[in-house]
Amino acid sequence: MNARLQFTPLETNAKLHFGISQEEFREHYFEKKYLLVRSAFSPHEIGWDDIDELLLRIDPTPPYFKLFHDGEVPPQEFVDEPFHAQGVRRINKSRFYEYLRRGATVVMNRLEASSLQARRLCQQVGRFTGHPTMSNGYLSFGGKGTFGKHWDTHDVFVIQLLGTKRWQIFKPTWPLPLTQQKSDAIDTSKVPELMGVPELDCELHPGDVLYLPRGWWHQAIPADEGSFHLSVGTYAPTTMEFVQWICQERLSLLECARAGLTGKDQQLSVDAIAQEIAKALRDPNELQAFHRSLSKGEPVNAEFDLRSIAESASALPDDATIHLNSVYPVVFDGPHLSINGRELRLESLRRVLVLNLDRNASMSLSQLYACVPEVPQSAVRAAVLDLAQHDILTIHRP
Repeated sequence: MNARLQFTPLETNAKLHFGISQEEFREHYFEKKYLLVRSAFSPHEIGWDDIDELLLRIDPTPPYFKLFHDGEVPPQEFVDEPFHAQGVRRINKSRFYEYLRRGATVVMNRLEASSLQARRLCQQVGRFTGHPTMSNGYLSFGGKGTFGKHWDTHDVFVIQLLGTKRWQIFKPTWPLPLTQQKSDAIDTSKVPELMGVPELDCELHPGDVLYLPRGWWHQAIPADEGSFHLSVGTYAPTTMEFVQWICQERLSLLECARAGLTGKDQQLSVDAIAQEIAKALRDPNELQAFHRSLSKGEPVNAEFDLRSIAESASALPDDATIHLNSVYPVVFDGPHLSINGRELRLESLRRVLVLNLDRNASMSLSQLYACVPEVPQSAVRAAVLDLAQHDILTIHRP
């Protein structure tokens, strides 16, 4: 392989446009303040027909499908029992439509597992933030809303797909809550900050995106029309998780940590452990090892591409869009790549392609050609297909 191959960053061609760079987002908004992006994408690719199809495909029972109207509605109120043991549960349309007309809200959890559009939007948010994502869909036709004022314990990107919805945002009273620190234990009527003017009071229209850091109070108020939005949760590793990882991975190697905590010497053991933990926390190599562990354990279930088997490599179009199956920065240990729970040895061409894709949300095949002009295009296509079949990247064909 030609030794002159170089990494060449190119502009992103992602469909979601946040209006700022990843660096600007991390410095000014991540865990600090909300961000409202108008017309972040063109919503024409999804319509009510897509929601109709989702309702046919999804099992209409908890935990993946819930109906709320003055509290959670029991499934037996709107779902018919199957006629036989192997039957498929189906929504009773007359009861379901009546609930929607009366202001109920449908919540579809983990929607990226059922909707290709939701999966791809999640992937773009994940690559922008550098953190894993999950998504829920919310469907309503009016009403007073479902959850009232509350905070989430993870960051959220609200993506309005159909109709409009009003959002009110209030400053946090308990910044950066952890998973177990939920707002439902708080009496909102006794929180003065929530009684005043909200930090943001706006309507989201199709194509708009709203970023909410965890801990920011908010409420969504339906308009008197059909609305469907995707709530993409992002999950950044916390400092506490790093400390827990240090304790789990390193303390078992220390004799003082394995000693029984009894007798007059127990304080000496605790002091010794505290010194070892402090030393490890200050070691940049340990922090890098923690991030490598996240990358190695990332379980991205990427899209299939059976045409890569059915057709020859020459059939891969130049305008195919390609992205890595990871939200974390690529980790190379010599020639070995750790990504998406896999570890592979990559030769020079594949390494260069991966490095370019690591710096761009997505690239076309023709852009990858430009990164390695000395290499025949047929070799680039073959390398791309090989990386896709090893679950390292995904190909979106036009």
